[in-house]
Amino acid sequence: MSQFLPSIFFSLFFLLLLHQSSIVSGSIVEKTCNRCVKIDQGFDYNLCVSLLNSNPNSRNADLSGLGVISLDIAGAKAANIQSTINKLLKSLPGGKKYEKGCLEDCLELYTDAISQLRDSVEAIKARRNDDARTWISAAVDAASTCEDGFQEGGLKSPLNKQNDEYLKTILIPLDIAALLDTE
Repeated sequence: MSQFLPSIFFSLFFLLLLHQSSIVSGSIVEKTCNRCVKIDQGFDYNLCVSLLNSNPNSRNADLSGLGVISLDIAGAKAANIQSTINKLLKSLPGGKKYEKGCLEDCLELYTDAISQLRDSVEAIKARRNDDARTWISAAVDAASTCEDGFQEGGLKSPLNKQNDEYLKTILIPLDIAALLDTE
């Protein structure tokens, strides 16, 4: 029995270390999201924690890494909206020219946003935080500009819910990029 005691203690010690590291690494997400709430009153803390924790790489990421992860998530959201727009365009009856024009404008806006988000990833990796914030800010406008087109024509946007979700999502990398300037 005494010969197994050291290996049992070592195993318990190792498990304790693993548990502590998961608590510490999980807290980087919570700390980051909490810091974002302090600089942006409209920030959704729960969404931030949920989205960042959905990526297993967030456990070992630093603030810059969380910025990249959040940009990837926002880019995926924009790509999903782009796909929805393409489906809507294919199913739209021919007589709805104004709505078609709005959807085409939205498609262009989200195509540009995806490119801007990719450029932002590269800017964060190169520690060009000002560039990243500029590109993310431009990508933020896709949702509201898309919605504006429909509203100006007195139409209800078929993308309203997705645009709202995108806007909440893209605030995460925007605020993380602002935090990077403080470090």
